[in-house]
Amino acid sequence: MKKHASPVLGIDIGGVIIQKVEGGDTSFFDGDYRKTPAVHDVFSSIRTLVDTKFGKESVYIISKCGPIVQQKTLSWLQQHDFYQKTGVLPDHVYFCPQRKDKAPLCQQFGITHFIDDSMEVLAHLTSVKNLYLFQKTPSEYHQFYRPELQITFVESWPEILHHLLNVSDGSARISSSVS
Repeated sequence: MKKHASPVLGIDIGGVIIQKVEGGDTSFFDGDYRKTPAVHDVFSSIRTLVDTKFGKESVYIISKCGPIVQQKTLSWLQQHDFYQKTGVLPDHVYFCPQRKDKAPLCQQFGITHFIDDSMEVLAHLTSVKNLYLFQKTPSEYHQFYRPELQITFVESWPEILHHLLNVSDGSARISSSVS
């Protein structure tokens, strides 16, 4: 287990860093995947979080994918100068084969804050105190909702910055409720 001074941030890739396409996660299956756009404001927002709250040693990128998408993702990150623009360390990018496999990685790294666009993933992250659901999909939310989870719903990276930098931890959290 890596030891960190708290807090520690975990971030998903598809739909949170790399923009989703209609009806799917990312457009890594058709055309030139390297041209898939980044989510608006992602690079500057992650850089701000690295520089002001978390530090480069306490930010992890954790993505669920298979080996082909993993290679394409790493290529995309290089093509878009992700590490240079954000300050995230290249050896802090991890991949796992199933959504539930993010939970042991979060526990291993002592992650205290996690941003994902999948309610299914967040439902597994019981060791993470601060969960952020990025651009909630109502049907998936209802399918994986667990009343004991405290989820903060965010629609954009500026909103994430507001919650993580301008509001003390916990007070910005929105109690999960079926809506």
